[in-house]
Amino acid sequence: LLWLKADAGLAQTLTNASDLITNLPVAYWPDQSGNGNDAIQTSGGQEPMWIPDALGDHPCIQFNGITDSLNLPNCLANLSQAEAFVVTKTTPGGYSTQQLWDLGNSGNLFDAKYPSDGSAILENFGSTVSYNLGVPVQPLDQYSVYEVTTQSTNWAAWINGVLLYQTPNNTVSFQI
Repeated sequence: LLWLKADAGLAQTLTNASDLITNLPVAYWPDQSGNGNDAIQTSGGQEPMWIPDALGDHPCIQFNGITDSLNLPNCLANLSQAEAFVVTKTTPGGYSTQQLWDLGNSGNLFDAKYPSDGSAILENFGSTVSYNLGVPVQPLDQYSVYEVTTQSTNWAAWINGVLLYQTPNNTVSFQI
């Protein structure tokens, strides 16, 4: 339903033939799935930044962890299951309201924290409850692949393929 790639679909502004402007604000991130579920930001100063060559020779979208965000259409509302893969890196022990996303429906905006105080992860992806994933072995200040899946008979999360938490009981619900 949604595929956002930092190296596809974003305009790259050139100052001349050889210089790429760095730290470009991203107000529009086109969905590469073909479904038109583009991510947008209409409030100036709250856009994440496009950083070229941030991960080897690959670009990244950088969120400041305080105000930067992108809004998604309500494309997940009627799903009974979903899965997400995200390459992420953050500052552990940062702001207690830091979030990767707010895609669950547990009733409290701050039920999802990546990381929370003490570097633990709280996650409510596609669920009516928030799960405490604990402090992962993988340091969160290094690039890693974060994966989370939700369905009525399974909710689970991994970092770099290492299972952080799993439960067979879950009520699927998305709020965007």
